[in-house]
Amino acid sequence: MVMSLISSITGDITSTGIDWVDVNVGNFSLRVSVPASIADELSNTSESIQLFTSLRMRPENINLYGFLNEESRDLFEVLLNVNGVGPRHALGIMSSLTPEDLATAVEIGDVGAFGTVSGIGKKIASRIILELKGKMSSTLTHKQIDRSSHSQALEGLSALGYSTSEARQALGLVDIPNDATPEELVRLALAELIGSD
Repeated sequence: MVMSLISSITGDITSTGIDWVDVNVGNFSLRVSVPASIADELSNTSESIQLFTSLRMRPENINLYGFLNEESRDLFEVLLNVNGVGPRHALGIMSSLTPEDLATAVEIGDVGAFGTVSGIGKKIASRIILELKGKMSSTLTHKQIDRSSHSQALEGLSALGYSTSEARQALGLVDIPNDATPEELVRLALAELIGSD
């Protein structure tokens, strides 16, 4: 069962593992399962971070899954609706493929794009494509942008003193035009960062 009881948490990262982070929230430390790519990104930070979360309750356990933006959290929940895809599969997919790459793979029927995802064979990949085809545009609320522009914007924000996690989170929250330049991305992200101070 997926619940929206806890939609996000904000706190300090106290420790990390291959696919989890411990977040200190008030008097509690919550262990949050995350894509391996996020765990790696947050492994060297002790700063406060916001994670958008999905709470999954089963008879034998309760797990909290976290993501750097709402788009990724919503995509995770969409993947869980695919027959045969569990939380570990969904996290693996999101560690290996960006939301844009996943959307492209689904729309063009590229089974091979899932080849690097542990536990995802051709049968499950084909089912994901079949069940999600035509549905990805409603899940991906952020418009696709040129990857080089995104990378340059990250570098620009880093040069201004922001950490990589802060920069990524800010870029994930803004409404980005399709033809945005690196300068425009930096400006939009700065507005988000300054507004949150």
